[in-house]
Amino acid sequence: MGLIKKYKVMSKTSRVELTDLEGKTTNKVVYIGRSWGVSGKRSKWSNPKKITDYGNPSQRRDVINFYRRYLFNNKKLMASILELKDMKLLCHCNKDEACHGDVLINAVNHTLSALKKEVK
Repeated sequence: MGLIKKYKVMSKTSRVELTDLEGKTTNKVVYIGRSWGVSGKRSKWSNPKKITDYGNPSQRRDVINFYRRYLFNNKKLMASILELKDMKLLCHCNKDEACHGDVLINAVNHTLSALKKEVK
């Protein structure tokens, strides 16, 4: 099934690149990277493991798999995952590349799907 397991889309959560927002007013955007701007603040959603060789797809896969384990074992992050529902996740990755943002999107959809099943 590939690098990212897909869940039925339950929200409008999506990924955007920094270049997508140049000169635009931003609504419902959450930065998910390590540091950005003058403040250099790290997002709580950032991947603690860094890709060092951007041309190496194997390393990208390993870093994303690390993040998947990190996220699902982090009770504090998983308790707040629905903060990302219907948000645009801002990252430095190109849209055509796999990204830890894809893991976050699937975690949001998985959580919503599980909640929907509980209600039935």
